[in-house]
Amino acid sequence: MTELQWSSKMNIGIDVIDKQHRQIVDYINRLYELRSSPDREGLGDVIGEMIDYTVSHFVFEESLIESAGYMFA
Repeated sequence: MTELQWSSKMNIGIDVIDKQHRQIVDYINRLYELRSSPDREGLGDVIGEMIDYTVSHFVFEESLIESAGYMFA
C-alpha cells in the first residue's frame, strides 16, 4: 500500500464535504506513516482523532441529506 493522493476526480462538488473527505484522507495517510513506528501512543491518538472526525463527518453528511429531502434518508 502507498500513501493516498487526493485527486480532483474524488471531489463530489460540495466544497465543505470535499474538504472533510480530504481531511479523512490525511488521517489515513498519517496512519500509514505510523504503521511501523514504535510510537504506539501517537498511533492511538491518530486513531482516536480519526474516529471522532469520521463520526462527526457522517453526522454532518446525514444532516445535509435530510435537509435536502432525500427520499431514502
